[in-house]
Amino acid sequence: MFRERLYAAFSRRADALFELTDAALTAGAVPSPPHLSLAPVYRRGWCSLYAALKRGRSTTRRSGTCSSGTSRATWLQTDP
Repeated sequence: MFRERLYAAFSRRADALFELTDAALTAGAVPSPPHLSLAPVYRRGWCSLYAALKRGRSTTRRSGTCSSGTSRATWLQTDP
């Protein structure tokens, strides 16, 4: 359910922004944004990454919670 809400929150460049979110959450530390395009979950080229960041849109406003009502701190926690 969370993934569906997150995808629905992107109004422009939704596919690229969604894959970028997956890459940012699964790739670990990367030295720069283009390195996220090397993550297996990001199936696009590095130029799509920059286009998504520049032209992509989200319908949600910035807040301490994601659209599912889950706090970002909880959402980003990993199991030990």
